[in-house]
Amino acid sequence: MRWTRSVKIPSLPLIIFLLCMSGAVFQNCETLPPDVYENPLDTLATPPDGEDPIETPALVFFPDETTVSVGYSVTVQVFALAVEDLAGAYIKINYDQDKLNLLSVAEGDFFESGLGTIFLYDDDNTNGILEIHTSYLGDDTVSVVGTGSIADLVFSSKSAGQTTLTYSTESSFVNPDNISIMILGYGVGVINAE
Repeated sequence: MRWTRSVKIPSLPLIIFLLCMSGAVFQNCETLPPDVYENPLDTLATPPDGEDPIETPALVFFPDETTVSVGYSVTVQVFALAVEDLAGAYIKINYDQDKLNLLSVAEGDFFESGLGTIFLYDDDNTNGILEIHTSYLGDDTVSVVGTGSIADLVFSSKSAGQTTLTYSTESSFVNPDNISIMILGYGVGVINAE
């Protein structure tokens, strides 16, 4: 016994209809909206025309510029930007202790997927130096990849004027083997007090 299969060929009007519909679909694909950057730090990687992108991996502040009334507080986040295989960090931040008072330091969420972290800091308010030491204690992995918040800093403004937050080049990232990961970019944070 021999089996045969019959194939029904669609009519010409149906073929024309299907071709027209596929053309309409492909034509609409050309009008897709532009890329939308949902990460607020994407503007550092792709800044406006005329500005150079920050080299990565990097340490940056977010927001990189903010305005606050004298006597009020402002939160600034410490971000690791586009880092690979990060297992620990030492971050040294300089600020003007005559214009800013560091109220609090809290751990960011970059290492939150692990079993926990080691997060220590030392604030020398008399010299305007903050040192943060943090290490990742992963469960399935021993490091993190990408961009994330290392710490949240809350400052209060003491006097009017502009002041900057800067990272010391003594800051460092390390991989799980405690080998240094070169930091190529250092962002600056600006706080305007009115």
